[in-house]
Amino acid sequence: MLYKQVAELIRAKKIDKFVGVGEALLGHQQYFDIAQQYFYADTATLLQQLKVLNFKDETILIKGSRSFEFEQVSRALAQKAHETVMEINLNSLLNNLNFYKSKLKPGVKVMAMVKAFSYGSGTFEVANMLQYNKVDYLAVAYIDEGVALRQAGINLPIKVLNPEASAFDKLTEYKLEPVIYSFGLLDDFVSYASAQGIAGYPVHLKIDTGMHRLGFENYEIETLCDMLEVNRYVRVQSVFSHLVASESPEHDEFTKKQIRRFEKAFKEIERTLGYKVIKHICNTAGIIRWPSAHYDMVRLGIGLYGIDSVGIRG
Repeated sequence: MLYKQVAELIRAKKIDKFVGVGEALLGHQQYFDIAQQYFYADTATLLQQLKVLNFKDETILIKGSRSFEFEQVSRALAQKAHETVMEINLNSLLNNLNFYKSKLKPGVKVMAMVKAFSYGSGTFEVANMLQYNKVDYLAVAYIDEGVALRQAGINLPIKVLNPEASAFDKLTEYKLEPVIYSFGLLDDFVSYASAQGIAGYPVHLKIDTGMHRLGFENYEIETLCDMLEVNRYVRVQSVFSHLVASESPEHDEFTKKQIRRFEKAFKEIERTLGYKVIKHICNTAGIIRWPSAHYDMVRLGIGLYGIDSVGIRG
């Protein structure tokens, strides 16, 4: 069903070329009936056949599980574009940051999303500007991105969206803060912390209020609270969720439902913990359209580059 849905989206959006990697996609390639389609069992085979794909004057979206190591593909493609230059005006980024800050009530914190090397614009330079201008938190996708920022001299709190158990030692060594989005990940981190004699390590809890990607669902909150109540190895820094369609007026009722679910979840968690945590659910569009849901912090991502739900700002 999933692969049928993906194939239908590709047809609907008039994608010209599709490249599938992995045994699962390989086994369902019959659903992808577009003119240019290529399927490979693994990333290594794709890299060997990259010349066959003959990419030229195309916009390419690379998306997949971390296990596929698609950064190798990204690097290989980047090597073909030596004359491509993107200029980032840090003053414009600062103006955009200040614009969104002006929409916040006093005391509301700002978390800046610098994942994927600041959307390809140069992580350290952007992060350094953000640190100098007193952003409260940074968020990266993976532990290695956080390590690179620490090694470059960034000392802001850094949240890691997709922490891997195999790199928990790096996470704690560089004082990075993991997002916990499942019981399995919580068990893994608690086991690691226990073995290392770590107590009260800062973590962030992700709540699934309707996006259905990652996070604890409503029916899991009671069990989560039971686990947190007897746990001395972690300290919850924040509880957060993600609005699916904060930019779309036609989905406002669904957004309101997400906000209600989020409030129910964090109140129950705070009641169990016995202390207040940072609450945040607003992304860039949410900052503009949902001021009542700013809570303790907002997350600024693509808006930093002048793009919001209305269009391009700067």
